[in-house]
Amino acid sequence: MRPPTKGSNASKREEILRRLRSLATSLDAADEACAVLYAFALDLVEHGTKRKKNLAPTTPSDYLNTLADDFHVALDGVRLYGISEANYAGVFHKLVNSSASTGPARIAALKALHQFLRAWWQVPPLPTDLLQIEVESNVRANLVWPHEKKQLREWLAGDSQASRFVAQLGAALEIVGNAPVRIGELLVLRIGNVLDEGNHLVVEIARELRDGREKSREGRRRVVVCDSTAITIVRAWLARRAAELATHEDYLFGQPDRPTELAHSGRMYFWLNRLLKTVTGDKDISLHAFRHSYASLRLATMLRQENDDEVNPLDGLANEVGHIGGHVTAVHYCHIYETGLRHAIDVALKRLQLDYAGTSTWTGVAPETLRQRASRAIRRGGSAAEVLRNSLTEATLRVSLPAISDSIAMAIPVNPLPSLQPHALTYTHVVGVLRETAAGLSTQQVALRHAVPEQQVIRIVEAIGHFAEHHGKTSTLMVDALSHGVQALRESSGRLLGMRADFGRLSQRRWRRLTDVIGKIELLRLQRATSYWERAVDGQHLGVRPGSAWDSFMELLADSGINRSLMSMHWSSTDQRLNEISETLARAQDTVRYRLGASLPTVRHTHRHGRPPLWLVISSDAALRNTDGSANSITGMHCAFLAAWVWLRVTDHEGSKHQ
Repeated sequence: MRPPTKGSNASKREEILRRLRSLATSLDAADEACAVLYAFALDLVEHGTKRKKNLAPTTPSDYLNTLADDFHVALDGVRLYGISEANYAGVFHKLVNSSASTGPARIAALKALHQFLRAWWQVPPLPTDLLQIEVESNVRANLVWPHEKKQLREWLAGDSQASRFVAQLGAALEIVGNAPVRIGELLVLRIGNVLDEGNHLVVEIARELRDGREKSREGRRRVVVCDSTAITIVRAWLARRAAELATHEDYLFGQPDRPTELAHSGRMYFWLNRLLKTVTGDKDISLHAFRHSYASLRLATMLRQENDDEVNPLDGLANEVGHIGGHVTAVHYCHIYETGLRHAIDVALKRLQLDYAGTSTWTGVAPETLRQRASRAIRRGGSAAEVLRNSLTEATLRVSLPAISDSIAMAIPVNPLPSLQPHALTYTHVVGVLRETAAGLSTQQVALRHAVPEQQVIRIVEAIGHFAEHHGKTSTLMVDALSHGVQALRESSGRLLGMRADFGRLSQRRWRRLTDVIGKIELLRLQRATSYWERAVDGQHLGVRPGSAWDSFMELLADSGINRSLMSMHWSSTDQRLNEISETLARAQDTVRYRLGASLPTVRHTHRHGRPPLWLVISSDAALRNTDGSANSITGMHCAFLAAWVWLRVTDHEGSKHQ
């Protein structure tokens, strides 16, 4: 074990390996402790430890010298195979306490030995307080097996109908799990890139410049999804996207109402990896393992087939995976060679000439008996070779093979996806529902695009119908709240609703601050502000009256950055205050029409408690001044408060809490 004094570290390790291998012939006379230490020394020199792969040439010798003698004494004839947890911990307690000086080298040697035994002898874990750290041999997975993909489908199948995101996860897993698609290619797939050709789906990998950059010549390719279950799941997702009115140029995993944006791409990437880590048990695995799985399983199928083609099938596999050559695929991506080797061995065995004596040795059947069976088979039209092979097959079936569950602890992991809880209706949902209903979409389409139950969409539109009945400027009688609400939202003049239903304005940056404030404001303040707005909305005017509702309304506008100086005029008994009001009204004439309940001279001579209200008449073509000097049409404010009114009405009807 002591390395040579001259040479590089690599040459020194080679010399140590040569010496160790020369001792292999004498292991038959060694006990189990010596054999374990010999294998431990080989593993240290060849593979190093968990922390360091290439150890210094002197480290293996130092490790063995510090614990070899004590290991013989502590083991004391105990066999490591099947050792109990208590006995194994006792062995290491002796190793820790047997030396007067327990330095860092000895502790490191004990940890390395424990790691080696955990990996190769499947010994139980040690108490964490014994070596200060428990060295585990982590599970490593370079493939995703079919039973693991089946488990993933079961996890996602239950919630795919209720949750759009779970359905999106399911479709993404089926594509990436059944075709060699990279995650970057998966995210930017367009609906037109998925072609349904009956018994299979074709996925075109052809990223465009608008997705960041074009694919290379090797990367542009067409891959096929042939699994029937995967085809069904992807078709269901395509049908959902079609119901959301997505076109062939939209992202396959795009937002339902914003076709140029991806839907929860970061969240989808996180959960795809989280599901894969859970089902395989490997904390370091990623979606890239699906490409290894595809290449490995395809090669295993190729090796079992007779190939008489002039084109190497491995080159075709490399084209599917998107590699520059077949050697990259075969060396780095294919890991299942056992089935191909077994098939080659079976083919070779079938070509062997079997005789009665050799078959008798393997089966235990007398040669005369085999000869008699062959004679009877020949008279019935069979052959002697068939009889001999059937005898070998029967002998192999009698070999007792324990179930894999008896040797390996198989545990079904728990679904990591959180249980779906019904989401509370938000103000943003209501704005989106009203906007797209006004644009002409059906309640079913709106429900799909915004992940809102269709019954909630219907209640939102019915609330609009009730509002139009009370505040509309026509004498049309409401027969059905739903149809009346749809008609009011889609009527362009706004007379049926009492205002123009231009909810598209709320997606503009200048109104986004107001909608953000409404979505986060305290429920009581929002109720007061909306109540004031509803009372004042008749005739498209806002009444200037003191009170808690007025204060809440003005505070909400102020929080939204809208200048309230033109609307915060209160009556006062002083002439100075009346002059200020007159000046304010004069400045407001350019943008805001106004009217008084009476003339100013009449107001001056009336006691302030009996004075009529002062109204600022803000029509739909007027503007609200912002603190930064910009101006917004009053239509946006009316739409924002109407959505808030509907939101409060629907959530109050459902008994939901304000989120």
